[in-house]
Amino acid sequence: MVQIDELIMRIPGLNADQGRQLGEDVAQRVAAALPPGSTDRHIPEVNVRLSVPAGADHSQLAETIAQQIITQLRLAIS
Repeated sequence: MVQIDELIMRIPGLNADQGRQLGEDVAQRVAAALPPGSTDRHIPEVNVRLSVPAGADHSQLAETIAQQIITQLRLAIS
């Protein structure tokens, strides 16, 4: 099981509901991409900063954010 206690995103132009949906999509993508057994660890914090081109759609945002989180998690669990 993957549990994200807090996900803070600052994305201009998204309202609270859109942000919540984006967070859920990111969490699902992260959970699906982690190798089996890697979810049995506690990682207290992962910081990700990125720039996404203006006009990126929901799917592009979710994929870009998820990939950056996955990269940081893989570094933390290796």
